[in-house]
Amino acid sequence: MKKLKYLLFFMALFSLLTSVTAQEKEKFRITSFDIVPNDLTAREGEYVKDDGNGGFLSIIKVTSDDPKDDLTAYRFDFGQMYSEVESMPEKGELWIYVQCNAKNVTINRNGFFEVRKDLGLTIESGRVYAMTLSVNRVTKKQWVQFNIEPLGVGALVQFKNDADGSESLPFGSVGADGSVAKQLEYGKYTFTIMAPNYHNEEVRLVLKGGEKKLQDIRLRPLFANITLRTKDTNTEILIDGESKGKGYWNGILHDGSYTIETRKDKHTPTIQTIEVEEGVDREIDLKEPTPIVGSLSVNSSPLDASVSIDDRLYGKTPLTIDSLLIGKHTLEIQKKGYESVTEEIEILEKQSLEKEYQLKEVKTARLVVVSTPAGATVYLDGIKAGTTPYTNNNVTPGGHDIR
Repeated sequence: MKKLKYLLFFMALFSLLTSVTAQEKEKFRITSFDIVPNDLTAREGEYVKDDGNGGFLSIIKVTSDDPKDDLTAYRFDFGQMYSEVESMPEKGELWIYVQCNAKNVTINRNGFFEVRKDLGLTIESGRVYAMTLSVNRVTKKQWVQFNIEPLGVGALVQFKNDADGSESLPFGSVGADGSVAKQLEYGKYTFTIMAPNYHNEEVRLVLKGGEKKLQDIRLRPLFANITLRTKDTNTEILIDGESKGKGYWNGILHDGSYTIETRKDKHTPTIQTIEVEEGVDREIDLKEPTPIVGSLSVNSSPLDASVSIDDRLYGKTPLTIDSLLIGKHTLEIQKKGYESVTEEIEILEKQSLEKEYQLKEVKTARLVVVSTPAGATVYLDGIKAGTTPYTNNNVTPGGHDIR
């Protein structure tokens, strides 16, 4: 009983393996076979072969409807009839020399089901026949997925089949998640991953079954991310002579040397050279342009008057300002009890401007306002000044409106 169980088990296992093997096999068939009229290749010329019985071997010219089919992989058996095979790659054909009277053929090829065929006619001596084979291939495919970093760089993937030497074909565009996938037939492939401003990356894969092929690729940049800045937000930044804005610039630069210039009105530009190395990001504080200056000396009588230039207080007379930006400025001199002086001046490069002022004293009158009863509101030239009794010792001489 045990022997019977083991026997049944091995028979079932053999049947399963045979079934799996059969499923993996591919099929081919003979789609046409016929005599070629007026073809004398087997009777005349360099290709003639004697059959040893005073006649000629016939020729069957075999072709395939698949230009990539390997005809030399097929084996032909005409039973008791003699045959021999010659490859004619320059003609894209396989020639079978066969003895006359053959009526049947058996064709084998590894990985394919055997084909037995009644030719439907009897092979005649010295005649030429044409046979066309057709392969019904079982297409086997495998998924390939690429995960590309960094995201959002517009990467594309192309591929080519190494076996047939074909040109590159589109595999797909990388999505927002950085991935792209496609099914390809079994074989050897070369993949090229491309993106603007990044190095191309090549990957070779052999597809022969199994799980999905996952490839993680990190693209190498052809550039560096560079930040340029100045302390003064009004300073213009130029890269190789092209203006990039004021105070701050951020962007990508490719490998190499760059001339960086900073400019500002009434300043001498500064120029510096930076070296950019791909993949090495940098933040650079730029040199400020150098101010173009002159000097100003101011004196007054009486002394100790306040000196303001463009509404900025610099000090009191006598005063010397050594580094004043060239160009036109508004100079103002003020001292309590004296009339103020306002003048437009111009400072020239590396020159000293000297200014001296005789200030005029401001004369005032004394105003006293009383009323009965006291406590009345006093308006001086339309402006509320106080209540009675009211005294003002600094009223400008002249007419005034008092209410």
